[in-house]
Amino acid sequence: MNKVIPFILIFLFISGSLTVAFSSVCASELVEDSWAKKAPMSQARSGLGVVAVDGKIYAIGGSTENDNVGTNERYDPKTDTWVVLKSMPTPRADFGIAAYRDKIYCIGNGPTEVYDIATDSWNIKKSIPIDGETLQAHTIDEKIFVMVSGLLYMYDPVTDSWTQKTSLPTSEYYRTGYSAVIDIAD
Repeated sequence: MNKVIPFILIFLFISGSLTVAFSSVCASELVEDSWAKKAPMSQARSGLGVVAVDGKIYAIGGSTENDNVGTNERYDPKTDTWVVLKSMPTPRADFGIAAYRDKIYCIGNGPTEVYDIATDSWNIKKSIPIDGETLQAHTIDEKIFVMVSGLLYMYDPVTDSWTQKTSLPTSEYYRTGYSAVIDIAD
């Protein structure tokens, strides 16, 4: 069996479109049944891409009441502060987002755009060969896997190439929205 297949089977796709990002915190810092108010983002929006890299949370793109935006912000949970970074060139919402080697890949609903954390700059890469809404993206074994409308694609950041993989085996995937969970435990 192909080495990648077991990892793909780990994807759990559930109807819904809630994206939640958790930062690394010690169990002793967690308080059961409570919420703590934190610093707000500079721009309220929905459908944004959220990814954690090196203990910081990046919130990119999304839509406001008026239009899609390319806003790019980084949150530091240790200092409870947001920093506004260089905006994504193509404003969009409901796209896939994944991190690979200190770069953030924004995929779908526009060209594939890559944010370089070290240089605060954007580059354009080869776009996913399908249009779709509500994409999910995850990095596994140095490849980025993207699910859209039940179709699975693999992106190789080294070669800047896309490969279509085996799709979900049921028509149930045509629901609106997916959530994905990755657990790569031994």
